[in-house]
Amino acid sequence: MRHLLVATLLAIASGAAGCGRGGAAELSEAGLPCAELKVKGLALAVEVAANDRDRIHGYRFRACIPDGSGMLFVYREAQFPRFVMGNVTVPLSIAFIDDDGRIRQICDMQPMAEETTVGAFRVRYALEVPQGWFARNGIGEGDAVEGLADIVRRFPPA
Repeated sequence: MRHLLVATLLAIASGAAGCGRGGAAELSEAGLPCAELKVKGLALAVEVAANDRDRIHGYRFRACIPDGSGMLFVYREAQFPRFVMGNVTVPLSIAFIDDDGRIRQICDMQPMAEETTVGAFRVRYALEVPQGWFARNGIGEGDAVEGLADIVRRFPPA
């Protein structure tokens, strides 16, 4: 019985964090639209935060973010986006991505940190993933992110 309870809690925690592979109309548990990106041939299921409310909320109060998933922040125009981990309980890595879909900078962010992380470049996109995902997959500055144009077409930033 105890093993069943633990398995159930683990399934709920991992499912509550992101998107499955259910297609374009799927919404995450947080109510965000889901999409897929590719980086160096690796598929990444992402929740899309394309408006102020969703960008501000981000990954706050999440118990876990499964490997192979992330959150894409989409902006109307290039800017220096700012991120604070004040109510985020899991460590994240963030990639700042330009209009051409190239990763310009990657930073690690610590849970519950009050410091602001600001990209060094004006970008249209920021991609948060579980900390170390980029490094584990050999992804770095200059690498291309595929699928951004389709996401902007489907979920225009507001």
